[in-house]
Amino acid sequence: MMYKPAPPSTIVSGQKREQSVVVSYPTNTLKQKLGNGGFEYQRLLKAEQRLRAARQEFPFIAQRELQKINSAVHYLKNPHETERPPIHWLRATFSAAVELKSNSGMFAYPIISTIADSLLYFTEHLKKSDPESTEIINLHYETLHLVFEQGHDVMTEEQRDELLGGLQSAILKHRNGPHSALH
Repeated sequence: MMYKPAPPSTIVSGQKREQSVVVSYPTNTLKQKLGNGGFEYQRLLKAEQRLRAARQEFPFIAQRELQKINSAVHYLKNPHETERPPIHWLRATFSAAVELKSNSGMFAYPIISTIADSLLYFTEHLKKSDPESTEIINLHYETLHLVFEQGHDVMTEEQRDELLGGLQSAILKHRNGPHSALH
């Protein structure tokens, strides 16, 4: 089972729409995705074997992207240590979240994909950094790091829901707060 946030909030005439969680059940094999479709069965099996082998590369990809997010958090908290403006680090975080989301989805790490999607949702419209937004980015980083440390497949559904609910609650509180970095 994969938890997928609904489409990002939109602003219509000054009103915001809240994001909700939608449960979807992804297909797990190429054969399920493609059906028979004229493909030779042996080629499908070989392609699935290659995907399984490539899945072992995901932790290295994820570590690289997590390091980018960690660096961004560091420089957002310590802007005097860099010549780059905060918007650079917000964009770097957004870019790392895109990579994490796409790769984790491709390699069947649904909880990582969902957390990355939450980070994407949060950073895509930020125009400036403030301490609260930096902490929310850091919260996503720490959550992603925790999931990697514990293993994405050992968490219970209740733990996943609690993590995702906490992230969503922090985002909504920030977006609805008086010091929103969206403006």
